[in-house]
Amino acid sequence: GGDLVLHGNFERHSNGFCDDVGRATFLRGNSNTTISTPGVNPAPDATTQNFSYLYIDKNSAAQTVTLNCPVGINNLIDFSNGIVVSSAANFLQINSGAAATGASFNSFVHGTVRKVGTQDFLFPTGFLDVNTPHFRPIGISSLSGANTFIAEFVRGNPRNLGPISAAATAAGLST
Repeated sequence: GGDLVLHGNFERHSNGFCDDVGRATFLRGNSNTTISTPGVNPAPDATTQNFSYLYIDKNSAAQTVTLNCPVGINNLIDFSNGIVVSSAANFLQINSGAAATGASFNSFVHGTVRKVGTQDFLFPTGFLDVNTPHFRPIGISSLSGANTFIAEFVRGNPRNLGPISAAATAAGLST
């Protein structure tokens, strides 16, 4: 098999099957794109579509790839151009052993990113405000055990979001 290059939406229905057999999927083109799995009801915190290698390579940084389902990355997600829009329910999950590369002001995740595993990791997060990108990566390091870590950049005054939890304060976070 070969790589899959899409200039439109990716949609896999409940009775469909898509296994990229370790090949790459490229999301290209000059329009906004969605990734969807209509009719698929995931278990809590589970992904409904996994990609071995996913390349976000839209024609401009203003174009979006909206996740309408939870998406998992098994090896690599590469950000070149375009903003991935996710949510708490339709998150982007970087699985254990997988990497995220190339994130910048031109390409990052606006929304929820999960990382599974024990490796140090730089979350490719940011915020898209009326087509103005704000790239704000979030890092984790020196992990002692396998776990799932969730990150999202929220633009605003942290004091307005409420107090920092005791666990976060014990880990060294402060306002």
